[in-house]
Amino acid sequence: MIEKSIFVAGGAGNVGMWAINYLARMPGVDKIIVADINQDMADRVINSIAVSSSIHGFYPKLEFKRVDLSDKDGTTKVLGETQPTVILNTSTMLANYVPAERRLIAEKKFPVTSRLAGHTIAKDLYLTMKLMEAVKASGVASKVVNVSFPDHTNCVLGKIGLAPTVGAGTIDLTANGIRVAVSRRLRVPVRNVSVTLIVHHSIRAMFAAEYVKKFPAYLKIRVGEEDVTEKFKKDEMLWEGAQNGGGKADANMLAASSGAQNAWAVLNNTGEIRHAPGIKGLPGGYPVRLADEVDLALPPEVSLRDALKINEEGMKYDGIERFEDDGTVVFTKETVRLMDELLGMKWTRMRVSEVDKMTQELISAYKKLA
Repeated sequence: MIEKSIFVAGGAGNVGMWAINYLARMPGVDKIIVADINQDMADRVINSIAVSSSIHGFYPKLEFKRVDLSDKDGTTKVLGETQPTVILNTSTMLANYVPAERRLIAEKKFPVTSRLAGHTIAKDLYLTMKLMEAVKASGVASKVVNVSFPDHTNCVLGKIGLAPTVGAGTIDLTANGIRVAVSRRLRVPVRNVSVTLIVHHSIRAMFAAEYVKKFPAYLKIRVGEEDVTEKFKKDEMLWEGAQNGGGKADANMLAASSGAQNAWAVLNNTGEIRHAPGIKGLPGGYPVRLADEVDLALPPEVSLRDALKINEEGMKYDGIERFEDDGTVVFTKETVRLMDELLGMKWTRMRVSEVDKMTQELISAYKKLA
């Protein structure tokens, strides 16, 4: 019998440890490889989850592997040794933003409607690209689920032949936030509410509900077999969904939940239809079918061209004008101004060869801003 294993890159981090916590309680997961540079923290994660999952009657193998993702050769060797069925990437070079950023944007009266989060792409792309280079070099057949800014990073990696299988988070969280909001409004169980959504990550970076009125998206809502879309204002539901159902939530917990579910679905070839970003290196988020072969599951009335238009327009709210054929990221003029005035960084575009340099500048700039 083939052992079903999931390799969690960044497994001792904020998102990684939550993802392992979920995966350890899912049937059909034989082994979880906690891959991280921090062994002390990884040991704490493994010991805690080994005990807590056993309380719930689940006993997956939990194994630590020291992995420095910036070391491609080292990562390649570990992947060759472990041969994971699925890789779940939760790594990043800069985990949290400084609260001062949003306040300073308001004080300087930047003419923007969102956080323009795309300017930080390098912090997620750097390690994700190193991981995908190692996957290619190792020759493993592992499927890769990427949680690290997949609306953008998967697109860059797709341009250079290193696209992960699919992403997680972002649109998945928004779609399920809408389901929760609908269930509360109509007083029906969440399990009876289904949503079909095409939308970009940037909906989650908007500053206020008023800015969502013209936001590009496709949305259909059903309760059971009944189409109830017309009972709701589209912009209100998008806003509530992006706010995770209208209440405060832990972003790490939510992203990890989506990543774990997508990794589990691919691992077990469930064929279920969910929402995910970054499929096939495409920008933004879509309905997808998760199985051995992950594919788009667009509604019949929406063409791929229309779906791409929604997400290509949406990514500009994240501050990215376009991706060039060689993977170069071209920033919008608003992003260029933000980086210059707020962070002291003079970037108009980022080439793949400059990912490391921009990452270090971002880390330095955010430390200074703090």
